Amino acid sequence: PLTLLAFNGQKQNTAINLQWITANEINTAAFTVQRSTNGSDFTAIGSVAANGNTSSKTTYNFSDGQPSSNKNYYRLKMTDKDGSFIYSSVLALTLQETAAITYKLSPNPAKTYVQLQVNSKKDEIINIKVFDAVGKTIIAQKSNVSIGTNVITINNCNTLKNGSYFVQMIVNGDVTTQKLIVE
Repeated sequence: PLTLLAFNGQKQNTAINLQWITANEINTAAFTVQRSTNGSDFTAIGSVAANGNTSSKTTYNFSDGQPSSNKNYYRLKMTDKDGSFIYSSVLALTLQETAAITYKLSPNPAKTYVQLQVNSKKDEIINIKVFDAVGKTIIAQKSNVSIGTNVITINNCNTLKNGSYFVQMIVNGDVTTQKLIVE
């Protein structure tokens, strides 16, 4: 088992570079990177060996040198040494030109509030969803972002119970998900 803190991707020329951050790895064997062009039929395109046992944050990288020119869906198959596995959430990316947006969620872990810092190269509408470990949407909101740095307070986070949640940011069909811990 492990804690997946973030799973993100970024276009670079004709490749898509994936990055994920873990913590609390216990007997983790490997990460299999899977890709789909329809969001449901996934194929393994590579594997990255895991650290195995660590309580510190670990960053992993994988580059997909032959992505589809249309939409690409990625997920991680996270396998333990005993053969058991779980899947990450699905990340959707495209090689087509999209707005360059970066996100930072803070504070994380959170106690009473959560803010999303969004850096954008153009004006966009961002859909933000907070959902629990079983995928139930707890909070949903839309925000307009302008060129530059924007700070968005995620509404009603003070009502969340202690535990793990996922914050999903959707812009032009591209989805980024980050884990949020509420204490």
